[in-house]
Amino acid sequence: MSQFENALQEVAERVLSGSNIEEWKKFMGDNDDCFLARNETKGEFSHESRDIHQVFVEMVENHLETALVGIGYQVSEFMTLCSEADKDESRGNGVQAFLELVLGCTDFIVFGDIMSDTNKRAYYFQMIDMW
Repeated sequence: MSQFENALQEVAERVLSGSNIEEWKKFMGDNDDCFLARNETKGEFSHESRDIHQVFVEMVENHLETALVGIGYQVSEFMTLCSEADKDESRGNGVQAFLELVLGCTDFIVFGDIMSDTNKRAYYFQMIDMW
C-alpha cells in the first residue's frame, strides 16, 4: 500500500469515526422537516434547506480538515493527491468510494435527496458503516 493509500485509509477512519457519523445522523434528523415537506410542495426545496445544507457542508469540511491535520496533510495538498489518484485507475477505487461517500453529500442535490427520503438516508449510513 502506498503512502497516499495509507493516508487515505487513516483520513477515512478519522472522518467516518463513530462520533462524527453520530453527529451527522443527529444533524440530519434534527433538520429534515423542510426537506420532508418538499414532497408536498411540488419538489421544490426551500431557502431554509439551502442554509441547512451549508451548515452540514461546513461540518463535513471541518471533520475532513481535522482528520487531515491530524496526519500532517493540508486540505489543498490532499485534494491534489486525490485528484491524481482518481486519474490513476489502479489506485482510484478507494479514493472514488471515499469521495463519493463523504464529499458526495456536500452536493446540494445529493444532500437534498438523502434528507427528503428516510430510506435513502438509512442506506447512505449503511454504506458508510461498510467503509
